[in-house]
Amino acid sequence: MRRYLLLITLIIFFKNINAQYIDTAFFKADYTFEFRPDSITNKKWFRDSMQLSVGKNLIAFTSLYYEITFNELKSSVNKVGTTFSGVDLRGKKLGGSVQSIYGLPAKKIYFLTDELGRDKLCYRDTMPIGSYTILNDTCTILEYHCQKATTTYRGRNYILWFAKEIPIPYGPYKFYGLPGLILSVQDDQNQIKWTCVSIKKTAEAEKIKFDKNRYVDIPRKKFYSLKKVYVEHPEEYAKNNNIKIGNMDGTPLNYKSRKYYPIELE
Repeated sequence: MRRYLLLITLIIFFKNINAQYIDTAFFKADYTFEFRPDSITNKKWFRDSMQLSVGKNLIAFTSLYYEITFNELKSSVNKVGTTFSGVDLRGKKLGGSVQSIYGLPAKKIYFLTDELGRDKLCYRDTMPIGSYTILNDTCTILEYHCQKATTTYRGRNYILWFAKEIPIPYGPYKFYGLPGLILSVQDDQNQIKWTCVSIKKTAEAEKIKFDKNRYVDIPRKKFYSLKKVYVEHPEEYAKNNNIKIGNMDGTPLNYKSRKYYPIELE
């Protein structure tokens, strides 16, 4: 019986180890992300700063703005104590996207992670995302000679610019598989843009870490179904998941519904 329990313990232990991915980034590129739900009626852009970190066995695409504002908020909390008690959060907004993407090139899969309230979720996707059409058009981005490509991905048509002189087949979001770093991606409806603003080879050993143990793995379609309810009907989502949400003074929170506009339409 003891041997059986020991075996089960070891299986769980090694399973958890295998769900933690750590690598060293040898290359990083920063991007601006711009999104607006309607290019005709909505002129306001949502903006974020994103970073692509590339290691031999692990890549990551995460929000720099979220990391900066989160660390600022955490620093404020630590000055008062170990909790949010006593910290005046009025006027403070945690900016940037909590959503992140991690890729395992050897397995040809991506993991997209997100947090819906207290629920930490992820789903897996395949890489590359599909086929590209490479064209003869060229332009210059950050002094790099770039070539044009197009693709259709889950309901949107995209125009991409990649630099062959940077032999890294990655880019923003899930875009992967062109013969050079993807420096720019934009959809043909002028609603989504990723633009590279800086590139650097890391001189020091900078770690990339993806701890999959922190997330619940669910099917992709299930994730987007939950995200839609979370954004458009937050009170319903909280009720369905037994989440009690209120203001810091204990008064009920007035939920504000908004339209959910996913990047992936299919």
